[in-house]
Amino acid sequence: MGLLGDWAKSKRMSQPAQGTAQVVSASMPPYEATSANCSMSLVVSAEGLEPTPVDHTAMASVKRWPTPGATLPITVDLADPTRIKIHWDDVQTGKESAMQQAEQMAEMMKGGAGATTQGAGMDLGAAIQQAAGQAGGQAKPAADDAAGQIERLSQLHDSGALSDEEFTDAKRKLLEDL
Repeated sequence: MGLLGDWAKSKRMSQPAQGTAQVVSASMPPYEATSANCSMSLVVSAEGLEPTPVDHTAMASVKRWPTPGATLPITVDLADPTRIKIHWDDVQTGKESAMQQAEQMAEMMKGGAGATTQGAGMDLGAAIQQAAGQAGGQAKPAADDAAGQIERLSQLHDSGALSDEEFTDAKRKLLEDL
């Protein structure tokens, strides 16, 4: 909904609360525009509100265009979770997000992961071995450590180092080895 629509919608909220919206899907940004309407499927959550799926359309700057997996800061009406206002000024630009991911990847590589760059990503085998704790023929990981290993895989997936398919395969392999 446009800027006035977002303003009017936020004024009609009977029980506004600060929350987040996890982006499940978003329309593609326009090729030659600075802003446009963005249609999104979101999971909205806030204190006092169970995670709720919501379809939402809002005017968005191409610089801050949401991508699947992103978390957006919002105000949500607890009485009607379909009424949300996205705080676009608090959303990272694509350039800021890319720099943050590059810094995280550099830190992981400095941490002795043994990973090397391959194009824009990491050496997948080394990343999976580090996350699964199986480098060099070590014994099978303990069941209580599996959560930490899955968390490391999830971080690699969130940073873009692992695709959805690679993440699923690595997680399956890790769980099979328990």
